[in-house]
Amino acid sequence: DLNRLKHEDWVVISAYYAMYQSALALLAKIGLESKEHTATAAVLEYFFGKQINKELIEKFNQLKESKDKIETIIIEEKYLNYLWKMRRERETVQYGIALTYKETDTIMSNAREFVNKIKLVISELDEKLIDVISKKINELKEKATAAWHAG
Repeated sequence: DLNRLKHEDWVVISAYYAMYQSALALLAKIGLESKEHTATAAVLEYFFGKQINKELIEKFNQLKESKDKIETIIIEEKYLNYLWKMRRERETVQYGIALTYKETDTIMSNAREFVNKIKLVISELDEKLIDVISKKINELKEKATAAWHAG
């Protein structure tokens, strides 16, 4: 409806926030919260991107999780690129001077794909996988705290 009403800027903003909120839901599932858009995307990429930490993959394999399940929770680069690009596009239309945006159909399609992928990842995460990720989160927190105290 926003597109039909010639509010292309709000199509972009709404699509981005659908993606962002789904990313926040996934972070909440693993015990994290974020209030910074760039950090949210970076954490999503770190824990679920194709370059997922080799240590996490090894621990997942030790759980004897099926390869299909592990592959399901990996968020392919195209989805991560959608989020990064949409963040930039949202900032452009929200804070810039352009009043129209021509790629609204693509934006909506990419947003739907992204949200559906995040839903799938959330549905596939079980307590064992969440526990492995939580341990990695705690390890990273401890390293950050130690580095901060060191100076």
